[in-house]
Amino acid sequence: MSDTPRAADTPSDGAGGWAGAAAPAGPGGPGDGGGHLVGHIALALGSVFLALAAVVFYAVHDLEEETDAVEGVRLDHSRGDVLDPLLGPGTARYEDGVEVTVTEPRPARDRTGDGGPGPDTRTFAFSVTYANRSDAPLSFAFAAPMEAWAGGVDRQGDESAAAAVDHVNDEDAARRLPENLAPGRSLTIPLRYRVAADVQQLTFMYGAGDLREDAYWELSLPL
Repeated sequence: MSDTPRAADTPSDGAGGWAGAAAPAGPGGPGDGGGHLVGHIALALGSVFLALAAVVFYAVHDLEEETDAVEGVRLDHSRGDVLDPLLGPGTARYEDGVEVTVTEPRPARDRTGDGGPGPDTRTFAFSVTYANRSDAPLSFAFAAPMEAWAGGVDRQGDESAAAAVDHVNDEDAARRLPENLAPGRSLTIPLRYRVAADVQQLTFMYGAGDLREDAYWELSLPL
């Protein structure tokens, strides 16, 4: 029998392991620092995304408001716009209640101050009437100029089509435009145009002021 001393046995944990071995960290233990870090990162990213979404929302909203301001008050159901002009005399109606009416062109004699008629020309007279049925004054401060040209809407900007038409009382018509037209009031402006003898159709465009959509009429000229 040996008298060599035995090392003291280390108590077992009862499961075949040593009591001194480090236990695995549980979900809420000291080893869960990475999970907390991921959670903080997720919250931070979520806040950033929400902030970006808010910025995008307000940017789009402001852009829509700026676009509406540029486009102005639209025609009701777009009747009378450049894609769907009024065929012949008629009324263009705006969404806020303002109405613009153009009458049928009639042959007319040249008047003093109109300038001498050119060879092979004809003169026609008609009128444009504003009726302010809205709740606010109708401003003419930014009124689009009256424009007319030979042919249909598709010839807008065509120099030869514009040259075939002469607005003989343009200065008088401009003087008749007030700064504002009060709600419930109407205004009629007589117009006279001299055209080349072979022109059978006249397109008339008029802007109703204060950044409104332009209205178009394709008018037939009697022979």
